[in-house]
Amino acid sequence: MLRRFTRFSSALVLLLCGNAWALGLGEIRLESSLNSPLRAEIELLSATEEELDNLTIALASAETFERYGLDRSADLQSLEFRVIRSGRTDGNVVRVRSSSPITEPFLTFLVEATWARGRLLREYTLLLDPPTFAPPTPAQPAVAAPERTAPADSGSIRREPSPRTPVAEPPARAAPPPVSRPAPAPAAAVEDRPVDDAAFDATPGGDYVVTRNETLWGIA
Repeated sequence: MLRRFTRFSSALVLLLCGNAWALGLGEIRLESSLNSPLRAEIELLSATEEELDNLTIALASAETFERYGLDRSADLQSLEFRVIRSGRTDGNVVRVRSSSPITEPFLTFLVEATWARGRLLREYTLLLDPPTFAPPTPAQPAVAAPERTAPADSGSIRREPSPRTPVAEPPARAAPPPVSRPAPAPAAAVEDRPVDDAAFDATPGGDYVVTRNETLWGIA
């Protein structure tokens, strides 16, 4: 919401009419911000239907601004005033609009009201605040709806296999050591001995008696 600041100069309110309190200019309500066209409303106090019929509201002349030591800036050149009637004694307002954006943060101007029986001059000072922007609302992360899952194995008995005690395997038998066989004894040297002719029966069909320690070579 815009902060509205209005300062009224009581010393500059002039009433030039026979009936001093017949019509008055009240407070101003600001409805715009800086760098945008001016939108405001001025209350009309105690205005009769006859006074409203010939009432003229306008920005004061350059000579009037100069007389009171005020600057009639370029922002004021586009101000337009329009009387809005409510049909009652109270509730009537003067709508103030500008056709171009107001670039000065402080705006001081003189409003002149003229009707058949008088003339009224009043000063208004407005403070226009820069427009306010609401910070962007951070996007809320999407929340997944909880999923309803059916109870698993409801009312059923599950038998888990009992763990078996591991059986230790017998240790592997060691391979028997190789049996060392005795090397064959070397053949005894046979001593050549003369063959006993008497022991040899040369008769055909006779038996030959082999004596101890004889060899085939010796027999042959």
